Amino acid sequence: MLKRILAIALAASLHLAAQAASPIALLSQQCVQFELPTATAFAANDAANQAIALERATLGLFNLKDRVNYYRQFTLNSDNNEMLIQCQLHLADEMSQLLRSPALINIERSLASSAEPAHQRLHSRLAQLSVHQHTLAQKAQQHSAQATILHGLKSQGLTLDFGDTLCQLNLAPSFESTDKPFNQSIASYLIKQQDTHCKQLVWQAYQTRAKSKNHAALRQLIDSQNHLAQTRGFSDHASDALSGQLLATPKLLKQYLDGMTHVTLSPWEIGSTLANAPKTRVTKQTSDQFINQLYQALATFDLRAEIITPQLHRLWHGERLLGDIYFMDGAQIRATRIRQTVVGMQFGQFSLRLPITLDSYRDQQQLLTEMSKIITQFSHGSRYYLVNTLGETQDSSAIAQHWLAQYLGETLLPTLTQSSREAILQTFATQQKVFRSKLALNAYQIPSNALYTNLNNQFYLSFNHHWPEASDAIYSFSGIAKQGPLYYQALWQQSLGQFLYVTSKHQHTIPETFSLLLINEDHLSLNEQLTQVLGKSLSTTSLIDRILYVQANPLT
Repeated sequence: MLKRILAIALAASLHLAAQAASPIALLSQQCVQFELPTATAFAANDAANQAIALERATLGLFNLKDRVNYYRQFTLNSDNNEMLIQCQLHLADEMSQLLRSPALINIERSLASSAEPAHQRLHSRLAQLSVHQHTLAQKAQQHSAQATILHGLKSQGLTLDFGDTLCQLNLAPSFESTDKPFNQSIASYLIKQQDTHCKQLVWQAYQTRAKSKNHAALRQLIDSQNHLAQTRGFSDHASDALSGQLLATPKLLKQYLDGMTHVTLSPWEIGSTLANAPKTRVTKQTSDQFINQLYQALATFDLRAEIITPQLHRLWHGERLLGDIYFMDGAQIRATRIRQTVVGMQFGQFSLRLPITLDSYRDQQQLLTEMSKIITQFSHGSRYYLVNTLGETQDSSAIAQHWLAQYLGETLLPTLTQSSREAILQTFATQQKVFRSKLALNAYQIPSNALYTNLNNQFYLSFNHHWPEASDAIYSFSGIAKQGPLYYQALWQQSLGQFLYVTSKHQHTIPETFSLLLINEDHLSLNEQLTQVLGKSLSTTSLIDRILYVQANPLT
């Protein structure tokens, strides 16, 4: 009996030791013990010292938050997942308390009245965080509804009822008889089915597969967001969410979306069309070879890489150390921030998963996209974490990244032909985002404000087919719950980034634009940056018109 007791005790101690030695357990301990300083830590009399004190106090919290997000990319057991969730909750509570504290209100006032552009930029970021603070009950209600919606979309235990047995195929009559995920079975069906009418029926049924599960949760989410907006003086959530953006009103967003609307293939035909379209040929390369070419292209901006080991590259801009990239093998190309560059405080760290070989246009383009994200985050020249990680508006935060990706793509990738698989897919993906952006805007407007009253017609304008139940497409994508009326952001920022690249190329100011958009040592506002690139100040309406014109008539 004594031996059994000793064995059990030894096993328990070994388990605790192993858990304590794990990086996630150590991170969890750091999170639990972390507390932001009291108000006396921010008691400086001037904005400069207050900003420094705030940065020193909060940088540890931001580093912990980034570390948690880094570990979430891995497949974890339930204990580790729970530790990360508890860590996130604790850090969120600490930040919420800070944002509600009188000390921060005093700091914001000092920063707002400061003549220093750097202080103005920090103030705008703090204001962004403060304005979106909700009570714990509001957060819980919102997160619960979002989780329900995402679960409903991911569920594999779904069947389709499209009311026509003649449309069944032998490959998966019930869409549950194969080992493939549900969406892959649908993709196979749409490629192999020859009857266009059947394809349309199945695709439409697939789009509304989660309606019965998600209707109540989505309605609750929309109603609660509209209610919060009304307490803040807005008619609905769409008006509230857009008020702080570059596209600051639903009408401006509609102007952009309408201008981006062009007829393309129907969604049920895209799979078979892509299967028959020629791929864009690229030179097969190892990831190392391709990254070396990328480094050569970056020399234009005085960027260079120091190869410490094949798995560790150190990036420099002139004599300034930007950060380290840790390379890991992986089938999916993905960059994840470990630590953010903050001038004078710390250099950055990113991990990058990538395959050994890049043999397709898609892989090479994705690697350029992820490297553009890393370099953009590394290059920001502010002494404040929030300025380096948040855009002046949510719908402008990735403009510099898209500008750089456009430069690298044009430098390192072949030009697409209109008939290529990649060009067809890009055109279709754009229209899908345009239509979904209209859905999201409409969903979060009250009926009397709705700018898109006939979604069947909007579907027709993009895909050349009518769909009387097009409004039910709100149940088909997770962005309706996660981004809501700001779903358009990725598309808009890509459009603006491409426009700025074409402009800077035409004006032969590419190196100067890199310094302006990515580094911004002079701490210019977004409007000042755009004015310098474009040569004059433009209203948002005029900016949209210019973007749409250049997309239709590229500068050469």
